[in-house]
This record gives sequence, C-alpha cells and structure tokens, in this order.
Amino acid sequence: TDERRSLTLALTLHQKGRSMLRRAAAAADYQRVLAVLVESDREFGQCRASILSLVDNYAILCLDICWCQLLLRETAALPEAEHRLASCEAALRKTYGRDMERLARHKQGRTGAEKLLLGRLHLLQAVVAHFAGRPNSARD
Repeated sequence: TDERRSLTLALTLHQKGRSMLRRAAAAADYQRVLAVLVESDREFGQCRASILSLVDNYAILCLDICWCQLLLRETAALPEAEHRLASCEAALRKTYGRDMERLARHKQGRTGAEKLLLGRLHLLQAVVAHFAGRPNSARD
C-alpha cells in the first residue's frame, strides 16, 4: 500500500539523516541533513497516527530536526520547534509510559538510551524556551 511505502521510505530517510548527522561538521552539512530529515517527516505525514503511536521513530525524528535547527541557529523555526518538541514529548509518553514504566517492563529495566532521548528533549525544550523569551520555563 501507499502507507507502507511511505513508512518504509520515512524510516530509511530518517536513518540516512541520522547517519549524515553523525558525520556533519559544517553548516552546509547540517543543511543537507535537515533537508533529508524534513523529507522523512513528509513521508511520515502520509501514515496514520495510530501507526506512528506504536513506535518512537517519529518522536526521535522530531528531536533530530530540532537539533539540526538549533545547530543552524534557525531562530525563525522556534514556533515549529516548540510544536515538534511537544509532539515528541506526547509520543514518547505514549510509547514509553508516563514514567517509562512500559519501556522498563519491555526492556527489563535497561532504559539508558531512552533516558538520553528524554534528556535531549528537555535540553531542546529549555533552549527553545530561552530563545522564545521565557527564561523561567527554560529553568524548569
């Protein structure tokens, strides 16, 4: 189906973007990474929310896009970043559980990588709040 094709393409593009992100060193590199990640986002947009809510891939994509925007100092993208980060947080809570209880049961307590994702989410939320002129939110 078209949805299956979109999901496969979205996952492939996201993986390619993550690989490029690890090797990126200059602003031009990050621009190329961002273009690939945004294309992945478009493909994910062709999938039903019920499918996206089953896995954390879309939430991680939102983090990666916001990370690239931060590295590129794209302050004009702050409203979009706030929306993406809110979506990311909601998706991670739905996938992992409010206090990661679902994830801990599934992975038998080994949740280190996922805790790093949450740390990255909170860092990006604080940076966005700071640049949006909400320093008290950034401290929380």
